[in-house]
Amino acid sequence: MIESPMTNKVDYYDTVYSVLHFIGDKDILEIACFSGEMFHPIQKNKPRSHTAIEPYRRGFDKAVETAEEFGYDIDIHNIAYEDMSWDKTFDVVLCTGLLYHLHSPLHLIETLGNLNSEYIILEATGALGVDICSNSQYPGGQTGPTEIYVSKIEFGRETNNIPGNRQSVGKYVNCVARINKTVIVKAFDQLGYRLESVNDIYSSTQSKAEVCMMVFRRIENE
Repeated sequence: MIESPMTNKVDYYDTVYSVLHFIGDKDILEIACFSGEMFHPIQKNKPRSHTAIEPYRRGFDKAVETAEEFGYDIDIHNIAYEDMSWDKTFDVVLCTGLLYHLHSPLHLIETLGNLNSEYIILEATGALGVDICSNSQYPGGQTGPTEIYVSKIEFGRETNNIPGNRQSVGKYVNCVARINKTVIVKAFDQLGYRLESVNDIYSSTQSKAEVCMMVFRRIENE
């Protein structure tokens, strides 16, 4: 078991480690690393290189401390995903703890797809449920009894694309409260990625999944 010093969610980190089993000897970009909790399962899989970004100064400082404390060789940047600019292509992009905070989650998905990595691993916890919405609430969507059916994703970014309470920003077209797994899969499909696996991580005290990790692979790399 991975006894993370950052948390008592041992089962969670064991599952994340297993999801990341294929990243060994690959170049990894971690988006929204916060205090570096994901450093442990990533480093245990021995990537060739590990780059991480974190927009908040407090989280960035803590991430740097975590890397130094455990001797991890990680290139950490204090920037937001909107400000990324790289002169290289990463093999794997990992994004956790961010999608469900944004007013414009589709903008994040589009940004991830445009990085042209072989794999994208996205924590989609905020999209676990099945949402019902209309065309007026979500472009391309049609209301169904238990599911949203999407013909085409219209990517875009709201002006107020800052982290916020997803339950209180329903007025935004791209609000995560209007997104479920079907929408995410369709969005990545339009960007040239196929869903490889969905990994729901359950708490020992709850019957529903606490965390959802979705793995996508670039179609042209098959």
